Amino acid sequence: MTAPPPNQSDRAAPPASAQRRLWPDDIRRSRLSAAIAAAARAITRLTAPLTTPVTALRSHPGLVTIPEGITYKPLARTTLDRALAPEGPGSLDYAVTFPLTTDYPRRHIRIRATQSRYFHDLAQNTTTTTTTNNNSDPDSLLAQAAAQAIRPGARVLILGAGTGYIAATLAEHVGPAGAVTAFEADAQSVAFARARYPAPNAAHERLSKHPLPPEPAGAAEAVLVAHRAPDQKPQDLWACLPTVGTLILQGKHTALAEALAALPDAQPDAQSDAQSDAQTHQRPDPQARSRQINESRITRVDKRPPGVASTT
Repeated sequence: MTAPPPNQSDRAAPPASAQRRLWPDDIRRSRLSAAIAAAARAITRLTAPLTTPVTALRSHPGLVTIPEGITYKPLARTTLDRALAPEGPGSLDYAVTFPLTTDYPRRHIRIRATQSRYFHDLAQNTTTTTTTNNNSDPDSLLAQAAAQAIRPGARVLILGAGTGYIAATLAEHVGPAGAVTAFEADAQSVAFARARYPAPNAAHERLSKHPLPPEPAGAAEAVLVAHRAPDQKPQDLWACLPTVGTLILQGKHTALAEALAALPDAQPDAQSDAQSDAQTHQRPDPQARSRQINESRITRVDKRPPGVASTT
């Protein structure tokens, strides 16, 4: 007679070591979680340069980013303040990157900042100028004084225009009905001005060997002579203006201002308050401070025959 099958409850349970585990136990689970977290951190570190906004990358010494999305990356691990200090090398090269938009004709350009080659974007991010007041540097002071003296729609000629900030400010001021022609002797400054400040009513040109490019008589209603411009002949400047016009001189051109003021149809104006404004924002270096005060000295001379009212 066949014995009945044993009851299922009578079967012995397999040992714990032989049981199949579908999921890791608590120890293995904690180890796996730690490994996943470490991998996530590594991925975050690797992808941070691709996802972090450019403005968060200022940990690089001297890296400058402006609101327009233009970045200035120094090609040496230092800052512009240190490079232009008396004990520094005297210059600093930058790789400039422009946004991928139709507003800018170039994507990349390389520049070299020196004491004589002034870049407005960089100056606003250094301690050698007062960053809380954008009118504390010579280019801003000249642009501000010119904007107060020039009417919208005017034609403006600039000598010693530098890297383009003055021309860009006045091009916006005179509007589409006006025009600005900026002359500069430094080739790199002209190339940067064309890339950084493109405008349909502004032209950035290389200055010829002659102190003043040949311009037709009465070509400009206002002529600006920046502190960096070479010496000019009074009659050449005077011929650029129509019957009524304005000359604005900055910095070292004191003798030129006196010669222009002595002309019969000249109406000299008092010196601008730019000098006292510059003294309010002094640079730490006494030599630099003296140079800035001298560069900020602005004189206006109006060409206006007696009895003719000014148009500004």
